[in-house]
Amino acid sequence: MRNFLTILSALLFSHFFAACSPVVLVNDVAHQARTEQTCADPSLTSVFVDAFSPSRSGHNLRPRWVFVVIDSIGNDWQIQGDIFLGWETPQNFTVPFYQLFNSALNDFVYLPSVNGAVPTASGYVSQGIVGQVLEITGILRTNKSMI
Repeated sequence: MRNFLTILSALLFSHFFAACSPVVLVNDVAHQARTEQTCADPSLTSVFVDAFSPSRSGHNLRPRWVFVVIDSIGNDWQIQGDIFLGWETPQNFTVPFYQLFNSALNDFVYLPSVNGAVPTASGYVSQGIVGQVLEITGILRTNKSMI
């Protein structure tokens, strides 16, 4: 019981100090929300899902409808869950992300285009663009590999 009261009093005092302390305003431009002119249209996004194929022993990323279509013609992809929202076609302020495959490892990786070129990873071959993701200025626009 004593431990419970100690924990309860610690929570109450921490809440009191957090609620009564002055709020520090930050006027840094880097912390402000994006304007409408710097974002792709969110109404055009698709849910990209992770799916697993037992016959291929592998995972893949695509919009949900792709797995529904290919499963209707005899494939065995099992949707594991929603991963992120992305765009299927190029939009303002998006960059393509690619699927790369390593045949020796039977492995896929997904990388964004960081400098306008097809991304590379040692031992992997590009299999093309999977979709578009929001460009994050200063992170994706570098010449460094993402791996």
